[in-house]
Amino acid sequence: MIPFNKPYMTGRELDYIAEAHANGHLAGDGVFTRLCHTWLEKKNRLP
Repeated sequence: MIPFNKPYMTGRELDYIAEAHANGHLAGDGVFTRLCHTWLEKKNRLP
């Protein structure tokens, strides 16, 4: 059987999930959301 929704883990994902849970921010507006926004802003800057 082919797993349909098996999450692909490449490194420290479970650590990050545990950190988000400990901080009480599993649904957004936490540290990782801000990090993602910053990364996307830097990636999408025009030269």
